[in-house]
Amino acid sequence: CYANDKVKENVLLENFVFNSTAEIIRNGKNNIQNGNATECALLNCYEKSTKKPYFELRNSVKILDRIPFSSENKYMCTSIFYNGGQRKYIKGAPEVVLSKCSLTDEQRKNALKDIAIEQKKARRVLCFAHADGELDNGIDKYIFDGFVCIFDPIRKDVYKAVADCKRAG
Repeated sequence: CYANDKVKENVLLENFVFNSTAEIIRNGKNNIQNGNATECALLNCYEKSTKKPYFELRNSVKILDRIPFSSENKYMCTSIFYNGGQRKYIKGAPEVVLSKCSLTDEQRKNALKDIAIEQKKARRVLCFAHADGELDNGIDKYIFDGFVCIFDPIRKDVYKAVADCKRAG
């Protein structure tokens, strides 16, 4: 997890919880993950980092609006009631989220360099940002909070599937 040095980690962790529709149902030893696997992983990350159940934080705020993730937009955005106004959390593809953030050329270059290093290691990268107050079009108004890298282990059946494809030509 990479966090912008000007942003406190709790804003990034809040994004994990508020900007998600996933649920983890606690059932003794067997937890049932309901929803997107990436979002469930972020909820687990929140809980491991804070030692608190994610739903306590989620239930403490009023969700005002949500733009669900779509492959066309490549981001998800959730607005909550915050300090008498609103706070928006955005997560998504690096190129989309970074384009909505107020960053100097050097900050953008450094973030992209760090992201490229992780992508070369076959990691999926999700970027996070937030903004307080009303946004006209949201461009260049968000504060870049950081990014996470997700490693998807190769399933055992993939090797056989690749071998089958090679044999089939």
